[in-house]
Amino acid sequence: MRTTKFYKSFEKKSKRNFLILLAAIAGVAIFIIYFTVTLPYFYVKDIQIKGLNRLSYSDILQSSSISPKISIFKLNLAGISKKIQYELIMVRKVIIRRKLPSTLVIEIEERAPYVYVKKEEKIWEVDEEGVVLGEVEKLNSLTRVTGVDPFKEKNFLLKALKALNFSQALDLRVEKITINKGNEGIVLILEKDIQVILGTSPNYHYLSYLPDVLEDAKKRGEKFNQVDLRFEEQIVVSK
Repeated sequence: MRTTKFYKSFEKKSKRNFLILLAAIAGVAIFIIYFTVTLPYFYVKDIQIKGLNRLSYSDILQSSSISPKISIFKLNLAGISKKIQYELIMVRKVIIRRKLPSTLVIEIEERAPYVYVKKEEKIWEVDEEGVVLGEVEKLNSLTRVTGVDPFKEKNFLLKALKALNFSQALDLRVEKITINKGNEGIVLILEKDIQVILGTSPNYHYLSYLPDVLEDAKKRGEKFNQVDLRFEEQIVVSK
């Protein structure tokens, strides 16, 4: 009995001593890690920013709010990325990575103007996802969209952008898109003023027939100025 009690007591002491030792080792490890990551050697000394086109280095740096006297390990990279995207509408995506011992690399994917949207007397740049980037400073060859408020009628705008995307994949040159709230809905204006009526609930895949329709008309020497794609299983061509 005494032997059994002795062993049980020994086991309890050994287990307690082991836990104390483990806690001591963990404490020392935490102290070493904390001491290491707070060394000036790991302070942020260089910030490299890639992918800038319209935005400037100072735009990103100001939005990131990164202090130069902070350890590279203490930075919340995901939080900084979200902050940059939230504050700068031109930023579509941000990737930040550490480059030891003291460099941060920030990779920026900027939003690019995809169409111009005219609202009253103002013209706005809008990207492929329907995000308004700002007023146009200088016009170029982008497709113009009219008849929609880019701030309040995004549903209509996204349908128009999807139609444009389909058209470009088919090498169809769309010069203008008009959006009517009536039966015609989305209307694409191709070169030579050919109107393609898609309606309010477009059958985008019907656009895939359009190149053949245009090529066939060209071979026959026929001219038309309107193609109606609003109807199921039929394409209506009229002059």
